[in-house]
Amino acid sequence: MEKALDLKVEAKDGPKEPNYNWIKRQWLAADDAGKAELEDQYDFLSRFARVYRAYPKVHVHHLLPRKFIRWFEKQGIDIHDHKYLLPIEEGEHYDVHGRGKIYDPDWNAKWWKWIEPRMSRTDVSRDEIENFLRQLVRGFQLRDDRWK
Repeated sequence: MEKALDLKVEAKDGPKEPNYNWIKRQWLAADDAGKAELEDQYDFLSRFARVYRAYPKVHVHHLLPRKFIRWFEKQGIDIHDHKYLLPIEEGEHYDVHGRGKIYDPDWNAKWWKWIEPRMSRTDVSRDEIENFLRQLVRGFQLRDDRWK
C-alpha cells in the first residue's frame, strides 16, 4: 500500500493539507486490515492539522528516536510509521529532548539506556519496545492516548 503521509512542514507555509480524497479512494478499495490502517492515518492527519492550527510552531516528534533508526529497522519497525509520530508544540519538543532542562535524562538518553543492553539482539519483540514506549509517554506526560 502506498504511504499516505507527507509530513514535511514548510516553515513559512505551514504543513501541507492532508489529502483526504486520496485516503477515501484507498479506503473504498481496501480490505479490512487496509481500512483500519487508513483510518489510523486519517486520525493522525486530522490531529496534526488541529494541533498546527492551535500551535503554529508544531513539530512532529518521533516516539522512536531517529538516532536509533538502524536498530529499530533490525527489529522490523519503521520509526516513520504514523503510529510512532506525535505532533507536539515546539517548546514541549525542546523539553522532551532536554533543551528545557526539565527532564534529565532526556528522551533519547532514556532510549539509549534501554537499547544499549539489547544492541546486539535482533529478536527484541514489538511488544517489548512498545511497552517501554508506553512507560516513556507516561513518564514524560505526553498527550497521546494511543500509548497510555
